[in-house]
Amino acid sequence: MVKSSVKGKRKSTNAPKKSKKPKSEKAVLNDIRARIHLLWTWYSPEVKKAESRAQISYKLWGCESCGDILHYGQIQRDHIDPKVPIDMNVNDLNLQEYYDRTNCKADNIMVLCEKCHSEKSDNENQLRLEYRKK
Repeated sequence: MVKSSVKGKRKSTNAPKKSKKPKSEKAVLNDIRARIHLLWTWYSPEVKKAESRAQISYKLWGCESCGDILHYGQIQRDHIDPKVPIDMNVNDLNLQEYYDRTNCKADNIMVLCEKCHSEKSDNENQLRLEYRKK
C-alpha cells in the first residue's frame, strides 16, 4: 500500500499488471548468446592473455592488424577463427557449441581497432552471404 495525497488515506497498489508478450525462443537464445559474449569479454583469462600480448605500455595497446595505438576503451577483441563458422548461421549453433567457440584459447583471439574489426567482420559476413547463395 502507498500513501495517497489525501492525509491519512492509502490507495491500493494492487492494480492489474500489464501482461508482457512472452519472448520468442529465438529472442531468448539471442539474449543468452549476448550474455555469454559479455561474460567472455569481461572475465575470460584467455582474453586477458590476448590483451596483454597486444599491450605495448602501461595504458596503450596496439591493433594486431594495422598497428594503430589504442587506449583500453578503444580495443576490440576478435576471434581469428570466427565464432560462427562461415558456412553457418548463429542460429545453427546450439548454446553449448556457441559457448565452446566463444571461450577459445588466447592464440585464437586478436586485439583490433574498430576499423580493422569492422573490416574483418564485414568480410566474414560477405563470405557467409556468398556461401548461402550456393
